[in-house]
Amino acid sequence: RIADSMGNDNSIETHAINFKFISKQLARESKKCEERAKKAKMAIKTAMQKGNLDGARIHAETAIRENNQSINYLRLSGRVDAIAQRIESAARMKTVTKNMKSVVSSMNKIINQALDVDKITKVMDTFEQQFEDIDIASKTMETAMQSSMAVTTPENDVNTLLHMVADEYGLEFEAQLDGAGTIKDKNLTQTETTTKQSVPITVDSVGVSNQNANKENNDKNDKYNNDPDAGSSGGGGNGGRIDESELEARLRNLQGL
Repeated sequence: RIADSMGNDNSIETHAINFKFISKQLARESKKCEERAKKAKMAIKTAMQKGNLDGARIHAETAIRENNQSINYLRLSGRVDAIAQRIESAARMKTVTKNMKSVVSSMNKIINQALDVDKITKVMDTFEQQFEDIDIASKTMETAMQSSMAVTTPENDVNTLLHMVADEYGLEFEAQLDGAGTIKDKNLTQTETTTKQSVPITVDSVGVSNQNANKENNDKNDKYNNDPDAGSSGGGGNGGRIDESELEARLRNLQGL
């Protein structure tokens, strides 16, 4: 069709308009994929809050796939739009009509006369030179679309997206080697941590009280040992001897240190 319409500038402009229309369609598809990727991210958040790790992973794969497809659509849209601009430029300058007609005419003459390899090569070189700025590669488009529709998604990309969603919404995600994991609220974790930290403070205060009590007992024992008269007077005049009950009390105090 393109070859048949090379001699008509209006037909070339029509092709350029069609390419622009395709470019806009691809851009719209890119935005649709981007919106679906956002919805999948919100679904990740909901699944993680419910503790559904398998569901979160499925939504993460969907979000990554839609995001890649959006990028591929946008890239193809830019390439098609660039082709449309090149065609428009060629049509305005009337170079396509003039040069391509001469190339096709030369090819017809060569084929009708004889298969001269050298002449055919020269004509084909000229033909390819005219289209070097119009890169229409169907394989490139097919490869890009296949990569965007890949079934498997890299595990690292899934885990990265899960961590990003968890950080964004204040969730805590701990991935394990077997693919399982735990999801919990960071705010709840901070409350538990604060409660645990408050317990040693109470224990320390009790320990300080016990140390103060033991210190008072030691002071009393030191005073008793340094003042034997107090022991004799307190023992009811037993000639400085320590009563057995008092001795047992002192031993208990020493054992309590």
